[in-house]
Amino acid sequence: MSMAVAPEQSSPENLPAKKKASHELHEFWDTSADAAHLLGVEIIKGVEKSGEGYHKMALIPPGGFMPALVLMKPFGFSNHHVFNLNVTHEKGSGELKVSNPPSVDEVEGLNILLLDDFWRTGKLLTHAKEILLGRRARKVDIAVLHAIPLKEGEEGPRPDFFAVKADAGGVSYGWDRQSVKFEALTPIRIPTLAEVISVQDSQANLAASNQL
Repeated sequence: MSMAVAPEQSSPENLPAKKKASHELHEFWDTSADAAHLLGVEIIKGVEKSGEGYHKMALIPPGGFMPALVLMKPFGFSNHHVFNLNVTHEKGSGELKVSNPPSVDEVEGLNILLLDDFWRTGKLLTHAKEILLGRRARKVDIAVLHAIPLKEGEEGPRPDFFAVKADAGGVSYGWDRQSVKFEALTPIRIPTLAEVISVQDSQANLAASNQL
C-alpha cells in the first residue's frame, strides 16, 4: 500500500530515482510480454514438429501468469483450460510442496503445458511435472520465459521451450516481490487466472459503457 507524501516532506533528490524505477518497471512488463510472444513461437514450432497440441495449461504463480495471459487466446484456451499449481518450499526442511494438486480426473490422459517465468536448476518445475505425471497426465512439457542454458558437456534437466537465454545473475521481474522490494506485509492469496480475466473483462466492459 502506498502513502501520499506532502510536497514539503518530499526529498527532491529522491524524486528522479522513483520516476526512473517506475519507468523501468513499466518497460520490463512490456518486454516480458514480448518474451511471452517469442515463447509462443517456440511452442508452435514444437507442436508442428511433434504433431501434438495441448489440452490444458498449468501455471506456477505468479511467474506463469504473464505467459498464460499472452498465450491462452492464440492457443484457443479459455480459463476453464488453465489452472494454478502452487509449488512452495517447506520452511525448515526446504522440501518442495504442491498445495493444490489437481485430481486424476482433471489431467488423466491429457497433454499439459506447464508455464513459469524462469528456469535456473529446474527443481521446482521438474517436481511440478512429476506431480502431474503422477496423476496420469499423458504428457507434460515445460515452457518458461527465460532459462539459464546448460554449459557445454553439462547434463541435467532442461525446459522443453524457452524464449530468451539468461545468465547466472538471473532476471528481475516486475511481479517478483524481491525485485520490486515489497514491504513485509501479511501473506496474500494468489488469484486464479479466471479471477484475473474476470477483472480484465469487467474493466473492458466499463470502458466500453463509458464511451456510449
